[in-house]
Amino acid sequence: MATITQRTQRASTFLPLVLLLAAIPGPGCRSDRRPGMPSGTEAAPRGKLVSDRLESKALAGNLLETPSDRSVIVYLPPTYGQEPQRRYPVLYLLHGITSTNSDFAGGIDKSLNVETELNRLIGEGTIREMIVVLPDARTKFGGAFYTNSTVAGNWEDFIVRDLVGYIDARYRTLAQPQSRGITGHSMGGYGAIKLAMKHPDVFCAAYALSPACLAWTGDLMADNPAWRKTLALKRPEARREDDFYSLAFLAMATSFSPNPDRPPFYADWPFTATEAGLQIDKAAHARWSAEFPVPLVGRYAANLARLRGLGFDVGKGDEFSHIPAGCRLLSRALTQKRIRHVFEEYDGDHNNRIWQRLWTKVLPFFSQTLSPEGR
Repeated sequence: MATITQRTQRASTFLPLVLLLAAIPGPGCRSDRRPGMPSGTEAAPRGKLVSDRLESKALAGNLLETPSDRSVIVYLPPTYGQEPQRRYPVLYLLHGITSTNSDFAGGIDKSLNVETELNRLIGEGTIREMIVVLPDARTKFGGAFYTNSTVAGNWEDFIVRDLVGYIDARYRTLAQPQSRGITGHSMGGYGAIKLAMKHPDVFCAAYALSPACLAWTGDLMADNPAWRKTLALKRPEARREDDFYSLAFLAMATSFSPNPDRPPFYADWPFTATEAGLQIDKAAHARWSAEFPVPLVGRYAANLARLRGLGFDVGKGDEFSHIPAGCRLLSRALTQKRIRHVFEEYDGDHNNRIWQRLWTKVLPFFSQTLSPEGR
């Protein structure tokens, strides 16, 4: 059985936790099927994915030469083409490091597709209709942690300004924070938490799946042998293709402690290698800490209290040890600040139940949390 930890502190804007924790709302859940919509044996309308592209000012001219012209996949719900006056809540879905937006659209497994599952859940009346936006945030090092960087580009601005502005202008969205949510897996879970924490005027709710890099703990610490291998690199291209940690550390360094004047990595490292072992570089280490959500809870407590919903979960067998440990630290920090949230640990690892969690937890969470009306 999964272990569920609920935090029920004061926050009048939150929905009851029993609604947020429900795996799939039952038959009594509000459906978007209304009189006049096809039912029974009639052919029901189906939502669809559309491919779009966005030229981002926030990413232009970055030192990693990551293209500023980005792919965006957009799910338009079943009635979008039939009700031209109707506007919809929007959910932004962020992918993890080394992944791309197409992985959520059948890119990994053709049977695992947001279009198929959203149509099923909406058709069953399990969730409300919504627009879902999948941006491509892959970079030279697999990702930039949705963080503004003088080296990797301003990925925070890309999401909260360029992307949100573009989607609101091009599609019939409810362009208001109470109808806009953000979610993601791993690096994307980190992005969902931090962007909602910093921008409650843009997103009213966040749910993170196995969020990475929440705090200094576990395999992010100096005793991870991968740090010594990474620090020994002479150039980025020397990294072995199968060395995931070095790739991740490069991505984090160019995002959290960028240094345009320090080629070839254009970053400062939080540790330095000596014969006696690794030593902390206090300045770079502090810069990383300033980007980790757990230390930021106190600074952004007022913002977090404004959110209509906040949730995150993690597999107890996650192979990246900093992720379960970081989630527990985040839940503890939120509890200390009386920030109401949902946190669950379940039987699983970093990847093996993500699709199930997305369909049974995340989408119902946002269906209940995002306002479906223009108010």
